[in-house]
Amino acid sequence: METVEKKNSPERLDPASPRLRLAVPAVLAIAAALFALRPGASGRALAAPAPPSPHPPLTRRVVLVVLDAWRRADALDATRMPTVARLARGGVLGPMETGVRTFTKPCFAEMLTGGGSTLRDSLLNLARNPAPAESIFGRARAGGAGMRLIDATSDFVDLFSREIPTDAIVRVDPGAPSPDPDDVFNDQGIESAVLEALARPSLRLVAAHLQSVDHAGHLFGAAGPRYAAAVASADRRVGRIAARMDLANETLVLVGDHGADLSGHHGGPESAARETAYLAAGSGIRARPAGLLPSTAIAGLVTGLLGDCPPSAAPPGGADALLALNDTARVRTASICPCRSGAPARSRPGLAAAGAALVLAGIAGSSAPRPR
Repeated sequence: METVEKKNSPERLDPASPRLRLAVPAVLAIAAALFALRPGASGRALAAPAPPSPHPPLTRRVVLVVLDAWRRADALDATRMPTVARLARGGVLGPMETGVRTFTKPCFAEMLTGGGSTLRDSLLNLARNPAPAESIFGRARAGGAGMRLIDATSDFVDLFSREIPTDAIVRVDPGAPSPDPDDVFNDQGIESAVLEALARPSLRLVAAHLQSVDHAGHLFGAAGPRYAAAVASADRRVGRIAARMDLANETLVLVGDHGADLSGHHGGPESAARETAYLAAGSGIRARPAGLLPSTAIAGLVTGLLGDCPPSAAPPGGADALLALNDTARVRTASICPCRSGAPARSRPGLAAAGAALVLAGIAGSSAPRPR
């Protein structure tokens, strides 16, 4: 009998086969995830051009230092951070609470735009994810302020590239050797770039991101001597930056992007990861007993010091208690600055689609053959 060879005849799938039952929900899950991660999934949009300045600047320059994973317990302990405690005597040191998404990018977005973050922001923490809302950098640029942003990662650029002049970015090599043995992510390079920026009077906003404390927590945990040494090193570094500033005419703002637990972990809504702190010292700061601030208030603090309206997503009056403003300036700020009132009405298709993706992925997983 002659044998006929079959060519290119595809295998027919039984509709009841495990592969087909797995493939359909998996494809739907991927489609839902892509929908959740599409640009603009959070419902936010960049705001209109900045309104006029509500009051004269309260300072000649703001130096904003973000201390990554600054745990509140360390910040408020004068034995662990004596320089911070000394600076607080002429300013304000207090507790701050972040939102429930405690990765760096969502926390940056909340602090520097004054708005909330979304699940999408967490999912894209390590990717280029431009913040759809205006930030303190857009406000400062619209007001004509020169700025410098200094980082060993691309966090500032990934979030705010649409608002930052390209010549304002300074990237430091995190792997470059540091003379400080407790500096595990080249914060020395960040410090040097900040000190160089302080020599330029045209720079009215200098922002820097220190990360050695965060990396020490991830590497060694936050309960041991290596972590304590990294905290002490950061405290001395802040002191050297402050020593080069004229705090009678300039302002230092030190904030944590988030906290961490004793294992050095963060990312979710656990209280230790949300608990961090702020320090504000120098020109334009009203020394007073410190109260708890939401991280979204930092945008209004920085823009208020520079004499600008807060970003439109920022809560109204969030940091007014810290600013040396008279009643006239407060009323004018409230009348001309387009801040949101109460909780923002934001569409959340990104969250809904991400939830759908997780449910469908769960269905897909339950349909898959189990190992025996």
